Parts: sequence; structure tokens; C-alpha cells
Amino acid sequence: MPKLLAWNLSRLRTKSRPLTGPLPELYVRELTRMVEELNGVYLSGIQVGDPRRFAIPNPRFKDFPILYNPEIISQDDPIRGEGEGCLSFPGLWVPISRFTYVTVRYRDGQWQERTAVFGNEDPNTEEALLAKAVQHEVAHMNGIVLHDRIVDPKKRLKVYAQILRESLIQNRSRGIPQLSEGPSEVDPLTVSIVAVSEPEVRGNQDQTINTDGGDVHGSDIPEVSKENP
Repeated sequence: MPKLLAWNLSRLRTKSRPLTGPLPELYVRELTRMVEELNGVYLSGIQVGDPRRFAIPNPRFKDFPILYNPEIISQDDPIRGEGEGCLSFPGLWVPISRFTYVTVRYRDGQWQERTAVFGNEDPNTEEALLAKAVQHEVAHMNGIVLHDRIVDPKKRLKVYAQILRESLIQNRSRGIPQLSEGPSEVDPLTVSIVAVSEPEVRGNQDQTINTDGGDVHGSDIPEVSKENP
């Protein structure tokens, strides 16, 4: 099974390359089992040292799709300072600004191109969690880590110092992890297609956000967000 890449900024800042086809079924199963055991919401490629643009959902969320080559094309209704954790930085909890709704273009598990709006005004729903998680995973694929979203320089430096300290400890004890792509992509022409209904697109997509950082703290994660994206 792949291993989680944690506490290493140099590797986690690597930008992931687009896939040319879906991942092999066995590899997807391994990653699915891994994100389930870690109690995450999604697991992106770079989080297991695989610098390709994909994210595999925890199977407990039945309606959360596999994301191949996701791209956020619009964002709507900014939310300030919601707490957020990350599997790659266990124990770290940082208020991060996000959007309620995101319009995403991606390829699904059958390599069909989709455009969908994810989100819900009720933050305690799985739909709201999905929107937040997608923003988190796309940031991973773009080489952006959790503390990069903190605007206040002092607060960002505080989190960076904690990450750097943990990174040095990990690297000294285990060595610097290396990036390595997993099994080669499957030829898209060989993928069997099953009809799937398109999600409804909704929401105004013209608003922008003024991000705002917050202090690092260890408060409990809200009920719907106990998993780390």
C-alpha cells in the first residue's frame, strides 16, 4: 500500500501533472482503503508521493466522485475562517477561508468529463463538506499547502515554524521521502462507460474572496468535518 507523505514541504509543494487516463482499479482500491483507514475525506496523489492530478474519496461518502484532473472554474459565496485540518499535517488545525460553492471541471472514475457545482449553504451537510474538500485537494495538486492560505504574516510564520520543525524531525528519522508515480494510467479507450446523470449547476459565480487568516488552535472539528480533507 502507498505511504502517506507528511511533514515535508519540499515534496508537498510539487505541482502535480495531468493524467492521460484513469488509474488502474487495484491502485484505486489501495488508495480508497488508505483514505478510509486514515479517516480522511479525500486523498490526493501528492499526499502519497504521486505527483499526478487526482483525488480519491473516502467510500463512506457515497456521492463524492473520484476526481481526475480537477480544475476549479468559478467560486461563489466566500466563507471566512473555518477550521481545517490536513492528513499531511496531522494534528494541525488552522482557520482557512473557503467558498460555499465551487464549479469544477473534472473527469470521473470512468474518465468522462464533468462540470458540476459542489456546495450547500448549510455547513453541516455532506454537500458543504464536499465543496470544502475539493478546494483543499485542488490546492494540493497546485503545490499549495494549508498554511499558505493564512494572510497574516505572523500567524503564517507561526504555522510554518511548526511544520518546518516537524519536517526536520521526520527527515532525520526516516530520510527525505522521494516522489514516485504509481502504476501507469489506463488507456481511456478501454474504459467501460456507465451512464451517470449530470449534477445540477447552480449559484452565482462572479464573487471574489478576501482571504483572512487565523490563529492555530486545537479545538474539536465540527461533527460533519471530523475527517481531514
